[in-house]
Amino acid sequence: MSTITTYILAAGSSRRFGNQDKLLADLGGQSVLLRSVGQALAAQLGPVVVVGAPAMITARLPLAVRVLEVGEGPLGHRLATADRDARQGACMVHLADMPLVPTKCFARVFQQGTACSQPTRAGSASQPGFPAYFPAGFLGGIANLDQLDGLRASVDPASWQYVALPDPALGIDIDTPEDLARARKFLLGKGS
Repeated sequence: MSTITTYILAAGSSRRFGNQDKLLADLGGQSVLLRSVGQALAAQLGPVVVVGAPAMITARLPLAVRVLEVGEGPLGHRLATADRDARQGACMVHLADMPLVPTKCFARVFQQGTACSQPTRAGSASQPGFPAYFPAGFLGGIANLDQLDGLRASVDPASWQYVALPDPALGIDIDTPEDLARARKFLLGKGS
């Protein structure tokens, strides 16, 4: 099986989360960031690289994870950093604040993306999610984006491939303390 680098985008400002950094918040005994990184590592697709501001990255990351330090900035800046690191090759991108995406999701997105050589992501056209697979050279054209909505708008909706996964954890994106409470409730319900 071929391998691919998964980039975990972690350089956000956590403005809606209050005084605490959302990526360091506890979720079932691990930080949100560590849980996201753990899911990507468990997929065993290849190297995992965290793209994040130095203040967010702690010594608690597994040794197998490489860190690319970038300051806060628009999403496009983080994507461009990942693209340069991948030398414009194909890559996977995931958001650090989506820690409950199942490991099988990473593998299914990768398999479908490589099979069709098109941008592929978890979810559906009406509810797109992450992780996402980007073919070689794709990210370079979207480096000026400032929000996820810009990513959605910059890619012809017809060119996205989607991997439908019925797991409700797929949609939990932790941006607010209320989102964290929903994620905790989900984990309690699953016994994890």
